[in-house]
Amino acid sequence: MTESIALFDMDGTLCDYESAQRNAKSKRNLVKDMKTVEWWANMPRFQLGFDVWDLAGKLGYRRMLLTKGPRRIPNAWTGKKLWVDMQLGRETDLTITHDKSLFYGRILVDDWPSYIRSWLKYRPRGLVIMPANNANKNFTHPQVIRYDGTNFEEVKQAMKKAMKKSLIRVGILGGAFDPPHLGHLKMAEAVIDHGLVDEVWFMPCNRHMFGKSLQSFDIRAELCRSMVENRPNLKVSDYEKVRNLSGSTWELMTSINEEPFAMGIMEFSYIIGLDNAIEIRSWKNHAKLIENVPFIVVGRKGAHEPTYQWYRQEPHQYLKDKTIPQVSSTQIRGLLREGGETEGLLDENVLMTILLDHIYQEDI
Repeated sequence: MTESIALFDMDGTLCDYESAQRNAKSKRNLVKDMKTVEWWANMPRFQLGFDVWDLAGKLGYRRMLLTKGPRRIPNAWTGKKLWVDMQLGRETDLTITHDKSLFYGRILVDDWPSYIRSWLKYRPRGLVIMPANNANKNFTHPQVIRYDGTNFEEVKQAMKKAMKKSLIRVGILGGAFDPPHLGHLKMAEAVIDHGLVDEVWFMPCNRHMFGKSLQSFDIRAELCRSMVENRPNLKVSDYEKVRNLSGSTWELMTSINEEPFAMGIMEFSYIIGLDNAIEIRSWKNHAKLIENVPFIVVGRKGAHEPTYQWYRQEPHQYLKDKTIPQVSSTQIRGLLREGGETEGLLDENVLMTILLDHIYQEDI
């Protein structure tokens, strides 16, 4: 999903909710009126919201409505649908939800700060246009433009820019990382340096596919975090643990591509070394992976290409970098057990964490 979607709130954004409440003869009458279909269906238009609605249409956005229906007033849901039919047309997309953060859009048009915060939590580059009212006059955020009718040109230019934003290219580097070593780090840096992705996410497996005994997820993730410290394009994700995944690459890539935080914002590829690429046919669902998942295959020092070079065909990419050392976590655990030298194999921060926290002490 890469189309430019603009999500619009209703109450306080397209509907003049405050005016409708002020027009009530008394608070008692308001409570009574709000239980009727007519009160919601006849709510006046809010011009600031319609300014942005019309602009979004002219710029080519697909416009969709998100609104929260009061749980105890079912007539409100019917009234909202009637309002949309009369004001915007029956073909307008309308979703009633209690969690707007679940929905993808290039922009959100909403007046309520708490909804804005929850949506931006999963939209690192999202844009919010906030129609001005008394309730949000003190709310500020670097990704929010408060529209009061005098700054239409600012809103227009920001919406144009948001439409042109490209997807964030994320390379997922999965593995046990027991422990993470300089081969992993150099591979990630090479993919970044050659411009193949914008970010690399180290993705420690939740559990090993073949039941291999591992250090706890939290320990392995912490070692990864110590390795990528002060490297802003390298991140560590606990996605496999949060989603309780099995360790299957197919399961991971299928799941993460369907996440609300990623749809229309990120595009994922999977990073592996040439040694793993050679063994791809032994992977579960390998045919589906080759056909549907973009791989970045990195040839390390001393690696030789096989006859079957599936990774040289689109959408895959091949990168040969002789600076990446031939090293394995198994080798490093053996050196630690035997008191061997790990210089040039482990990042200094990783080694320091291992020593200070007595990780792998059962092997030493």
